[in-house]
Amino acid sequence: AVGINAEYGDEDLKSLCSRALFYMSKDHLNEVSIEPALEAITKVVSSTSEEEKTVGCTWQAKCTALVYLQVMCFANLFILRQYPEAVEKIKVLLFKCIESPQVEVRQEAGQTIGGLLRTRLFPDMAGIIGELKVLAKTPLPKGTKKGQTDIREIWIRHGAVKTLCDLVRAYPYTVPEWLPDVTVFLANFTRGNHMIANEVKKCMSDFKRTHLDSWHEEHKLKFTEEQLGLLQGLLVAPNYYA
Repeated sequence: AVGINAEYGDEDLKSLCSRALFYMSKDHLNEVSIEPALEAITKVVSSTSEEEKTVGCTWQAKCTALVYLQVMCFANLFILRQYPEAVEKIKVLLFKCIESPQVEVRQEAGQTIGGLLRTRLFPDMAGIIGELKVLAKTPLPKGTKKGQTDIREIWIRHGAVKTLCDLVRAYPYTVPEWLPDVTVFLANFTRGNHMIANEVKKCMSDFKRTHLDSWHEEHKLKFTEEQLGLLQGLLVAPNYYA
């Protein structure tokens, strides 16, 4: 159903598969069904390029499976919290996806991680942010060009930075205690690889737009003077951070 919903040209069939996936993703899991559900999703999103040719797990199918996973987790938050091993498998699976060679898969995985962190399905947010920061600083090979997108190190960097951006976007009207440090960290990527830099600039633009109304009265107070100084150089009006 995932593969058909993602690719087949028969619109009626795609519509039926889409509806089936929608209802299945909202179904309540139990100790018997959690493992098979995760195995099925893992089989789709973890397939290699060679396996894709034989089992039909294209990047479109992987994105569909990630959307399914996100809805499934939202619908089963209280149940999944009783099974920490399953939660850990979900985290490992998503971290593999943010290293995908396909940008759309990385984007969908980043959005899923950001959304699930907001629900606190993953209890160790500080640890996950730390892991993402390490991946975002993956060394690039010598001679890597700013416009290059075809090497694994770029995929890893982009996936990690995109996920951190999605985490910032998950809190559009508040400033949690960890957010100032993450925004300053992301500011380091506004230069360099074009794909990564554009991701950060868009994130900062969204951050400004969603936090503008209460910036001076509330949000600004969560940042140190040093952090405000670093943010002032981004693609926003200087007086916004003043």
